[in-house]
Amino acid sequence: MFMKVYTSIARTSIARTSIIRSSIRRSSTDSFWRNALHSGVRPLSCQKQLPSRQEHLHALTRTEFDVLIIGGGAAGCGCALDAAARGLKTALVEAADFASGYTSKSSKVIDGGPTALQNSIQSLDVAQLNLLRQAMKERAVMLKIAPHLNRPMPMLMPIYSGLNMPICWLGCKLYDMFAGSANIKGSHFLSKEATLDEFPLLRSKGLRGSVVYYDGQHDDARMCLALAITAAQQGATVVNHVEVIELIKQDGCCRSAGMRDVLTGKEFYVNSRMVINATGALTDLVRQMDDCKVQPIAAPSCTTMVSLPSYFGSPRYGLVSGNGSYNPSLVMLPWENHTLLGILNSDCEELTKEPAPTQAQVDCLLSQARKYLEENVELGNHHMRSAWMGIRPDVHWPYEHKYQKPTRPLQDYLVEVSDNNMITMAGGRWSTYRLMAAKAVDVAMECCPLEPEKPESNTSNLLLDGAHGWHGLLPVELMQCYDIQSDVAQHLADAYGSNAHHLLAESTPGSRRRLHCNFPYIEAEVQYAVRHEYACTVVDVLARRLRVAFVDAVATLHMLPRVLHIMSRMKDWSEHDQKLQLLLIQKFLCREMGLGSLVQPRSNVKRKQSVSSSEVDGPLRTPKAPRQLKTRQYSGLMAQPAYVEEPPIELPKKSVLSKSTSPSQQLSYRQRKQQLKRKRIQQQKQQHMCASNEVVLLPKKPVQQAIIRHKVCMTAKIKATPTPPSLPSPNASPTPLPTPLPTLLPPLTPSPKADSVGIKPTCRNNTTLRSQWRNLLIC
Repeated sequence: MFMKVYTSIARTSIARTSIIRSSIRRSSTDSFWRNALHSGVRPLSCQKQLPSRQEHLHALTRTEFDVLIIGGGAAGCGCALDAAARGLKTALVEAADFASGYTSKSSKVIDGGPTALQNSIQSLDVAQLNLLRQAMKERAVMLKIAPHLNRPMPMLMPIYSGLNMPICWLGCKLYDMFAGSANIKGSHFLSKEATLDEFPLLRSKGLRGSVVYYDGQHDDARMCLALAITAAQQGATVVNHVEVIELIKQDGCCRSAGMRDVLTGKEFYVNSRMVINATGALTDLVRQMDDCKVQPIAAPSCTTMVSLPSYFGSPRYGLVSGNGSYNPSLVMLPWENHTLLGILNSDCEELTKEPAPTQAQVDCLLSQARKYLEENVELGNHHMRSAWMGIRPDVHWPYEHKYQKPTRPLQDYLVEVSDNNMITMAGGRWSTYRLMAAKAVDVAMECCPLEPEKPESNTSNLLLDGAHGWHGLLPVELMQCYDIQSDVAQHLADAYGSNAHHLLAESTPGSRRRLHCNFPYIEAEVQYAVRHEYACTVVDVLARRLRVAFVDAVATLHMLPRVLHIMSRMKDWSEHDQKLQLLLIQKFLCREMGLGSLVQPRSNVKRKQSVSSSEVDGPLRTPKAPRQLKTRQYSGLMAQPAYVEEPPIELPKKSVLSKSTSPSQQLSYRQRKQQLKRKRIQQQKQQHMCASNEVVLLPKKPVQQAIIRHKVCMTAKIKATPTPPSLPSPNASPTPLPTPLPTLLPPLTPSPKADSVGIKPTCRNNTTLRSQWRNLLIC
């Protein structure tokens, strides 16, 4: 019985394990976990005890580092891990939280695709072909060093033209051949029926089939966090919420950086021999801090993403549409039991630290998505659960003159050395973060005589935090050992890997409760994020530890009170600090997640009755509106879950509870209603007992109650009428009938037929009859 319940979880996890088993050899580890699973022993976590944030801050002011890295994104954390693994004294500072920029707002796809290969072949760019091959190899490395955060994802390309079918199939086969041993799985063709089985809402008119190739999907924010924690385990000093305000050049290659703690406002200086700039799209700000005359190199582009309900996509396949450019224009992916819809590489109008999507960008995205859906499928703003925009850190070659026209943005990454020996690495993507980090550390060793323990990078075989001891049966093991539900076990295994044992071992049965009834997040994750993952604010937990803000912004409000209560108790926040945290999370949700402007609570959303043809492409049929649920009103951000309230009943004047009852012994509202309901039914039973001691159960409707009461009264009166002793003679005078029963009803036309209970009054107009019975009740 146990194996039947958890077959789907084990099957999914084993499938992921079998794909990457060729690159991860852990036969002895698998046998250990298998024996522990059958024996019922709880395995201990192999996580190394990390220094706290205060200890890292103390080390920044007391240590002279070899490498100082500015920026806590994918490139910065990867560079810190590479330098620390070589034995260099490494420090990393981030102005906000780890992965607070584009790293956590990417498309959740690692890289690659036949469209990139097609564009490289058409332009005859050999450098791009080599970069694409390296990206495919790095994708296999990511699946190996963090199998719990990276997973293979089949991507489906729908084909609506017979001429494009052989071209797309040939491009996918060249893609497989070009990847070589780093290919995840061979591409194949799906028929029209199989394609519609995976995407039921996909437009079927003119569909010829689809081509499926395999890419990788990952949790970008937790992947970056795993890099930072692994770098700390290797001896690096990593601190978030510390910004650089000044760069001072000293003798030789030494630099001094002025910093400020954002949480406390304390300022201090950090000494380092080399400085590496890895600030992503804001790289020109640090470059101008080093040299005010330097020309900008950033050419950012935008990625707009929205979160939709899961029924718009497929739970197993992603959908991608190519437009002949380097990257696909539209992507639809399953993620966190929802569907992500996004447009890649759109123009970025303004460079800001808090990017937010506009209504025009969202309308363009939804309009592009409607072209691939059936005509009778409605897709509008009321379907969105969250909306965000990420600024991709693209760059172009630096130019000497101020008015020189910038070149085309590079698809590759860029490593630049300034006159003051500051290294800037910009551009790139997730599949090239490790190459960028290794190149930047190599250039730092060339510019300054550093003495590393290992001269070459060895991060390709270094497992990240949580990958030690991970295996396919980990969700089933967590369910057996800690008695948690299946979706919670799957989520913990995917997000924390083997650290899920450490998380649950520290928790109590009370802290394993869900934070929201529709999501698998539990309270113990908040405690673990504060203790072991350097979470300092509520935004850090809800956005980049639990990821619920990117999935459903409204559900984030419902989870906010409990998360704030847990963090306030752990960090001893005052009332002023709690109000400040509420303002920060409100600012984040409204400005960056589109809450209020693009995303509305479901109870306040008014569904469109009709959609004009000018708004969308093609006619749409508005589906039947679902049943609206009543929600409790709330003020501010202290939201309460939505309940369907029952109609209240009138309480008696004399309260059921005595005044001497203590507050702990008082009954709840629902219990009082049930108690009054039972008391009312008992009173009705006692009042309406028949002569034969038969109990008449009254229905709930008042009209039916009145009818049955009238029948019972008539039956009792008829039985109580005395029977004459003998039959009178025909010539005798008629015996006077008893006085008729007093009635409160108007005269009705009686039916010619009578039953055993009494005479049933009839009326042609049922509405009039019901109103008469209501008048009886009122009297």
